[in-house]
Amino acid sequence: MLASALRMAEDAVGLPRDAVMMGSIAVAAGVAIAMGVRYQRMAHLDDTIRKVREARDVRLAADTKALEAAEKRLHDAGTYPSDKDVLASSAVDLGAKVASREISAVALVAFFARRCLSFRGQLNAFTETRFREALAEAEALDAHLDAGGESPG
Repeated sequence: MLASALRMAEDAVGLPRDAVMMGSIAVAAGVAIAMGVRYQRMAHLDDTIRKVREARDVRLAADTKALEAAEKRLHDAGTYPSDKDVLASSAVDLGAKVASREISAVALVAFFARRCLSFRGQLNAFTETRFREALAEAEALDAHLDAGGESPG
């Protein structure tokens, strides 16, 4: 089959069979090199995506651990909010409850972070989490309010 293809190419192009064969090999080599470069780029991209996912998973594990520790403290103190208390309130009402110390900022952050995690598999909407930073900011706000400071909002 290859011999007949080479004969047809020789007749059509007017080049000797060896030259046609060398040209075909050069084209095939060019395609292989191009595919190799593409493969290397794809492999690099796959490697980058894998590294980003690994970093995200490490961060999520650390955030989840911090969240679980905060939830434990809140449950032990009896201050973890119920679904009814939080979900029936508007954002303005929740802000007023934090300002009046009826509920802590840490409790609200923990509540909503847990909700994010509980729906993560269904929504697949969270590429990054900041639970540790959010809990630290909430702790700072609670300390500020407990010391008599005014609510920032």
